[in-house]
Parts: sequence; C-alpha cells; structure tokens
Amino acid sequence: MIDYESLKKAVEEFGEVMVRTAANQVYELHRHNIEFIDRAKTIRIDGGTETHWVNADSIESYWIHRKAKD
Repeated sequence: MIDYESLKKAVEEFGEVMVRTAANQVYELHRHNIEFIDRAKTIRIDGGTETHWVNADSIESYWIHRKAKD
C-alpha cells in the first residue's frame, strides 16, 4: 500500500503518475482528469468515455515516466 499524501504530491509535481493496484490494474493519472476524494481516500479518474473510482488503499505502487535523454 502506498502513502496517499505522497501520491497526491507526486501527481501535483509531475502532472502524470502511473499506478498499479493489488488486482494488477494499471491506471494513468493526469492532473487534469482526476480528483482526490480525501474523506474516502479515493481517486476519481475521468477517462472521457469511462469514469473509474480507485480506492487509494488498493494501490500497491506508483511511478512516473521519464523522457530519455538524446
């Protein structure tokens, strides 16, 4: 399980964060299409045609993409 506040800070700092849940589902979180619901420790992801609610307690890991240097 990850630290909820650290995940929020990473999204704010990097703008995009990848997460993997305990069920091995992967989601891409972008600052512009998610909402952190603090009282429930839930993340609402607006995927355009689908909306997902992910319980932050189910997130096992997160990472960011780094662009390769030329």
